[in-house]
Amino acid sequence: MQATEFEADARGRMIEIPEVSMDDPSFEEQLKIGREFMSEYGDTFTALTKYK
Repeated sequence: MQATEFEADARGRMIEIPEVSMDDPSFEEQLKIGREFMSEYGDTFTALTKYK
């Protein structure tokens, strides 16, 4: 069982931070999903960095 941490976001809401380990058999799948997400929404994140 993986440990789960909680952290407050910028608005003070508690969000779940799951532990990801390279020893976890699903690590490669999680990495693939993350890369696909960033590939699809990378322009959005780039645009957001320009606003303060």
